[in-house]
Amino acid sequence: MIDDKGGFNEDKDLLNKLSKNVPKKPSFLKRDLDARAHSEAYCLLFRLPASEKLDGSTDATLWTPYNKRHVWGRMFLSQNYLCFESRVR
Repeated sequence: MIDDKGGFNEDKDLLNKLSKNVPKKPSFLKRDLDARAHSEAYCLLFRLPASEKLDGSTDATLWTPYNKRHVWGRMFLSQNYLCFESRVR
């Protein structure tokens, strides 16, 4: 905004509006705790050693040759293991 003296002033209302809508990045501590929780759940789910750290997971299909079908599930990857979880009973 231009003031009476020909200078510029910040629009405080505009700055407040913009800062409220900007999503905050999660803190390093929160990301670290989330990663540890995911790794612990991964180890418990597949009965792996507690020292195993989860590198990532993604949706995937697995070909099952015994019934010649694709099975939908989730694939998990760590340093020493590649695991697959499905909802097939």
